[in-house]
Amino acid sequence: MKICAFLFVVFSISLSSQAQSALSGITGILQAKCTSGCHSGASPSGNLDLSGSDADIYDALYRVNPDNLAARGEGMKLVHPGYPLKSYLLKKINNGLEPNFDLNANQGTTCPKNLTPLDNAEIELVRQWILAGAPDTGKVLNQHLIQDYYSSGGLSRIDAPTPPSFGQGMQIHYGPFFLSPGQEIEIFKKHDLALPDDVEVYRMDVRMNWQSHHFILWKFDDSNLIDFFPEGTRDIYTFPNVLNAKTVFGWQYTDDITLPAGAAYFWNRNTVLDLDYHLKNYSSDSILAAEVFINVYYYPKGFAQHEMIAEGEIFDINGFCVPADGQQHFYTDAIYISDSSRMDEEWDIWMLSSHTHKYGLDFDIFRRNADGTKGEQVYEGFYSTDYSFNQGYYDFAHPAIRKITPTLRVKASEGLIYEALFKNYGSQTACFGPTTDDEMLVAYYQYTVAGKATSASAPKAQNNFTVFPNPFNSSALLAFELGKGSTVELEIFNSLGMKVNVIASGNLSAGKHSYPISALQAGAYFARLAVNGRTEYRTIVSF
Repeated sequence: MKICAFLFVVFSISLSSQAQSALSGITGILQAKCTSGCHSGASPSGNLDLSGSDADIYDALYRVNPDNLAARGEGMKLVHPGYPLKSYLLKKINNGLEPNFDLNANQGTTCPKNLTPLDNAEIELVRQWILAGAPDTGKVLNQHLIQDYYSSGGLSRIDAPTPPSFGQGMQIHYGPFFLSPGQEIEIFKKHDLALPDDVEVYRMDVRMNWQSHHFILWKFDDSNLIDFFPEGTRDIYTFPNVLNAKTVFGWQYTDDITLPAGAAYFWNRNTVLDLDYHLKNYSSDSILAAEVFINVYYYPKGFAQHEMIAEGEIFDINGFCVPADGQQHFYTDAIYISDSSRMDEEWDIWMLSSHTHKYGLDFDIFRRNADGTKGEQVYEGFYSTDYSFNQGYYDFAHPAIRKITPTLRVKASEGLIYEALFKNYGSQTACFGPTTDDEMLVAYYQYTVAGKATSASAPKAQNNFTVFPNPFNSSALLAFELGKGSTVELEIFNSLGMKVNVIASGNLSAGKHSYPISALQAGAYFARLAVNGRTEYRTIVSF
């Protein structure tokens, strides 16, 4: 089978089957808690009047810039559809529910002011509405499930990890999603990273519920496809039937992955991910709040020597079915390059893994010989999840992930062969589909292309780029030196990667250059110096 972008035929369970009207519930909460002496009258606080009709309140919130300049400088909207952590409304009412989301010193006081805070269920309803895309019509919330979770209790939440240090990465929090006992979901969300510049991702630390079947990061490559998808969560029956995106990595359990030295995933500043979470609440009597925390660590562009390529190869989507006859069924396919322009490639394979659902009995991967026959075995499905020992059976829920050091050199024209064994002990034929009652057959692999280096080494600081004093109170000096005339960009970004100032741009002569900066509100920023396209960063702190 020729390698191609992973085409994912989408199926799912409807998420709105147990739903309650969303907008009217949200406006009811805001009017009951936030209008008295604050967001009503002739001069409402923050120029936000919440005393009107549902339509009036919606128009006053949806994608509206906050009156607070510090929040606006961080790229927040009052309600940013699909992005609770970019929504100033949620930050004002959060009251500690969302970790690492407290108001900054310049972002005002909590709401409601001098009154009893919203309770956790009310805050959660607002968050869930924003996460669903903040629709003005329709039923997207299971209000009773959320209220029961916060009033009667449910399964324990996972602990939020400490986010990466400023300028060294970002944290993505996906969820929570509330599942009733026995419920299974697969839920997607388009997620614009809003990166300040091109980056090289070298590490991803993912924390997730043990009930997970998988969490997959996909990366959109087609800007037209990105625009097709709405903001907010969606089930996989929705938008569209076929999803064309590239895999980044798939997790079946909490894991912290660091790529081999010199390798990185290359994400440009316009990168948009698709977050894909599939899990089941195995409890018979407790509600599950399912969520994922992803700490993404990166360098600026230019550090890595090799790009890590992530692929997912799926067996015949339309023709793959396992009959319910209680017999073992064997399936096999090959992964290799037949394109003459790429046949001379050699892959240094770093990771191999597999994916089936509950009828999978075994999954093995082999080298493919030049004549198409099966060669050396390089992946054994019976191994433990961390590939440390042979446990004697294939665990479909937590399949083995083999990280290969040193990497495995494979000719692209020869490639790999994968084999899988299934036994359907159910009452119906299981074909390709998203639930654990359906089946899948996917081989995952990641590699760098041998000899295809992106740079000889990490860029060195050649321009004596300095900030003094740092931290600073009222003003500081940015200074650098040019050995010859150069094209220069010197810019300031805030902690969310939003550009707040252009200090210099254009052609500058050889010699020393210095520029004062001032009037920055208290907080952390970073300065970006690009000389003839080569970039350096400096963290700066104003207090």
